Amino acid sequence: MGLLGRPFDRGRNSISRIRQGDMLSAKELASWSSKRNARNTSSSALAACTESLRFRVVDDQRCTPTSTADLTDALVKLIATNAFGLYHATNSGSTTWCEFAREIFRLAKMDVEVIPITTAEFGAKAPRPAYSVLDCSKLASVIGEPLPDWHDALARYLASRPE
Repeated sequence: MGLLGRPFDRGRNSISRIRQGDMLSAKELASWSSKRNARNTSSSALAACTESLRFRVVDDQRCTPTSTADLTDALVKLIATNAFGLYHATNSGSTTWCEFAREIFRLAKMDVEVIPITTAEFGAKAPRPAYSVLDCSKLASVIGEPLPDWHDALARYLASRPE
């Protein structure tokens, strides 16, 4: 198991030891989370391009950016159901880092050249999965709807940022 998978595995193992009914256990595998005042992929991309109009970003990893606001709303709805178990919770849809960066700059009205690169070219210290889109249908069936699409979540996040 890779460096990035260890915390998830430890969490899954800890949760699996909890007896059903003891507590609500929701698995929050929300990658690329966007929180309003925190450093995240969106704010890092915008900050990186204040000095350069070129941005090199990985285009061979597929995932789902997820808003912490949407994740919080989903967890509140889940708690209200009294349902127990493990749940994947991410915004809907999927993208690559490169597509995500392009959408960030488009919405921010920044003319930035986004240069697609491979994971190998990026040279990350820990291996990353090429495909980590999660099936959130179990959560959607329990709370009555899927989380909003990541495009919508990103637009709301960027609109909430101070200028």
